[in-house]
Amino acid sequence: MKPSTLLVILVLAAAAVFAYQNEPLLRQVHTIMLPGGSQAVPLVGLLLGALVAAVVLLWLIDAADIAIANAGRRRAERRFADRERELAGERARAQEETARKIDDLSRKIDERWGRTAVPPAGEPQEQTTVWRRTGS
Repeated sequence: MKPSTLLVILVLAAAAVFAYQNEPLLRQVHTIMLPGGSQAVPLVGLLLGALVAAVVLLWLIDAADIAIANAGRRRAERRFADRERELAGERARAQEETARKIDDLSRKIDERWGRTAVPPAGEPQEQTTVWRRTGS
């Protein structure tokens, strides 16, 4: 339960208790002076109007809070996806560099020890099959 929902419930409960204990007071008519005239309104109407305004304000604040949280989540997801792409690129570069270094090192070793050079990785190699005749 959100804090604003809990606050609305508490305000409604307090208003109900106040209305129950002060019913004659709520029925009294009060005159409100507005620019351009005056209005006779019962106190209950004023309290209900203020209560409805408070509830609507709390709901608007909740909606703004949810929108802000969603925008933050979307920004975080975009940053995370960008970091994932960067990491994938770094991994690919590191693997290519490692494979190239291993091929160079292997070629140098083969040249030093007199073996035939093995073609670098990624180039197709010709496969030959050696048949041996075994005596049976």
